[in-house]
Amino acid sequence: MILKILRDIVSIPSYPAEDGKSGEEKYVAFLENFFRKNCSWLKTEKQAVVGERYNLIASSDCSRGVKLIFCCHLDTVRPTRREQLNPTIKDNRLYGLGAVDMKGGTAALLYALSQSVAIDGIKIIFYCDEEFGFLGMRKLIEEKSFSADLAIFPEPTNLKIVNGCRGLIEVHVKVKGETAHSKDPRYGSNAILLSTDAFSILERRINTFRSPEMGVSVCNLASLDGYSGEKNTKNRDGNRVPDTAKIIIEARTSDRKLNAREFLAILEELILIGGGFISETEVKHDLGSFYVNPKSLVKIEEAIKASGLISQYDSLDQHGYFDSQMFFEQYGIPVASFGPGPSSLSHKQDEYVEIDSLKKASEVYTRLF
Repeated sequence: MILKILRDIVSIPSYPAEDGKSGEEKYVAFLENFFRKNCSWLKTEKQAVVGERYNLIASSDCSRGVKLIFCCHLDTVRPTRREQLNPTIKDNRLYGLGAVDMKGGTAALLYALSQSVAIDGIKIIFYCDEEFGFLGMRKLIEEKSFSADLAIFPEPTNLKIVNGCRGLIEVHVKVKGETAHSKDPRYGSNAILLSTDAFSILERRINTFRSPEMGVSVCNLASLDGYSGEKNTKNRDGNRVPDTAKIIIEARTSDRKLNAREFLAILEELILIGGGFISETEVKHDLGSFYVNPKSLVKIEEAIKASGLISQYDSLDQHGYFDSQMFFEQYGIPVASFGPGPSSLSHKQDEYVEIDSLKKASEVYTRLF
């Protein structure tokens, strides 16, 4: 049954289409029907997020308090081939879009719930837009209150515990230089070179922000568009020194002292030293790092050991940003990510989940109940 569940949910497109619509509402309908048929002791509540996008919260009898919360995101990245929505099994692997990130962990949880008698004090949160703008998690923490002993995010972690993550900063910046004729570029100030020169120094500066648990902060020059002129008069002829560069820079931060304000201050200083200036800035993300002390995660350790596995913590510098950070910051509930693998196949065209890993994750979840 666990493979049927996974096949069913992989077959449901749950990514934002170009027209702004998402298949998540079909996924939510599937979940509501699944709980009615298999876990009638769980009552569901939909939370409107935006348009036809919803979060879904399933709750058991919590009159004596909440012991355990699971948080599963509904969406996947966009497919690159239609075949990714047709799950296939080969060599003890199930292939398909979202098979490991994170419909594999979700299927493992759904199967565990369907095989259990009524469990008091448990909530399962399904939320939208984790892969794109965190709309679901932002709406959740804005409107809902939770307390619990433990929260588990069934992200792909290769059956290891992930007890934190580096932060995420993303800034969009317009750098201004001065145009000139290309016959003598010395009379201008090339905005593209200003940006790349500043970034090479910025990268080294950001590397100095580190922590014992998460290692070194890193940054990435994700996009650069250089030209002369403004708006509809952009000129990319080879005979002009470009006076404008629009850049996107992303940083993964391990030191909480580094936030978007500090990041932009360093970048602006470097651009000014180079002879240019920043005319526009937009902070897309400014999300901090977080770390949960393993002493708070004994319950998941014990469940892993009881399932015949070795309880291991993964290196936090091996993972990207998890929006479990927002959940932890808002509620203070001890949080861990734990799910099947391989995590390295997340977002890949040939994404798959290892079936043995899927079944073992489900056993661990059962023991957490």
